[in-house]
Amino acid sequence: MGLPVIFGPRYDNSPESVDLLKKGLAFTIKHEEEFSELLFRLLRNRDFCSKLGNEAARVIGSQGGATAKCFALIQSVLP
Repeated sequence: MGLPVIFGPRYDNSPESVDLLKKGLAFTIKHEEEFSELLFRLLRNRDFCSKLGNEAARVIGSQGGATAKCFALIQSVLP
């Protein structure tokens, strides 16, 4: 959606979340106050917010098509 990605502390089972965090394109928060602080920081800096969101969307979008690739690979080995 082209917006910054914010999620809670339980993201270890999501490779996409780990990847976005490593690239500095997502934020993890632990409590409501931390979320509020981050949200207002992003709202005060609209250019940064937009740039971050668009880059996160680009990264997620570039990972699309995995199902089609897997299906094609499976079909290639079936008789």
